[in-house]
Amino acid sequence: MSGIIAIGIGIRMSSKCVFIPAAYYSLTHQSGLRLGYGVALLAALAVQSYVLVAYLRDQRFLRQLMDRIASPALPPGEQVKCIVDSFRGKPIVTNDKFFLAPVFRFLRPTPRQVAESGGCCSDLCRLIVVLLRLRGIWASKWAIYSPDLVPCHAVVELEAEGGKMVVDPSFGLWFPRPDGGYYGVEQLRNHPEILPRRIQELRAKGNPIGLANLASYPLDEYAFTHARTMNWDKIWVSRLLYRLLYRVMGARVNKVFRPAWAEQPALVILCTVFLVELLCFAGRLI
Repeated sequence: MSGIIAIGIGIRMSSKCVFIPAAYYSLTHQSGLRLGYGVALLAALAVQSYVLVAYLRDQRFLRQLMDRIASPALPPGEQVKCIVDSFRGKPIVTNDKFFLAPVFRFLRPTPRQVAESGGCCSDLCRLIVVLLRLRGIWASKWAIYSPDLVPCHAVVELEAEGGKMVVDPSFGLWFPRPDGGYYGVEQLRNHPEILPRRIQELRAKGNPIGLANLASYPLDEYAFTHARTMNWDKIWVSRLLYRLLYRVMGARVNKVFRPAWAEQPALVILCTVFLVELLCFAGRLI
């Protein structure tokens, strides 16, 4: 009988010996996780503060630049023409600059970096969108896809006097309507004859507005038939997302709303860091 009791005590003591270290390990592991979340949260706050200061500094620079380019008293259509004219004499080049760190190179240069060093068609459109939005003028970038669905060009659509207005900063193009106002993306998409007619008209006048040689304008590629609000082919994640959205939305995904912060690498990073902060805060509560 005493042997049985002894065995029972031994089992209970043995189980306690196993349970106590496991509980200690669990508490230590949770404390380590919370400490890690806290450190990550502080680091995220530091990055966020630096990015915010840099963003506000750039915004001040861009406001001053816009004040030199165009008077706020001008209508939106005239303001964007002044911006395009300010590109005259500046080469359209590839801008390899990036914001904050090389890991963010895929976000492309900031609007200020484009203003200081130039850029490609997409970069110039980014700068125009940001400058117009500083004046409270709605504007968005559009990606032009070739007939074989390859992204090849970029333009800007803005809310001008009398409706939408498309501007191509690379060639200094816009499309006035005969009855006043301008053509937007949808009109150019539904009436493809407008583009070659405008090109022919400007060529006949000696291209008085254009920044690039209209004789080299690739009409067979830079058509608006397959225009999209975003370049979904930039990275593999966006390509995958496009396929998923296309299954749900169909062709409407090509006209999905493009957020203003998409043209500001600093804002993209701020939003990402904010999500990291939320995850770290939630981790500390677990």
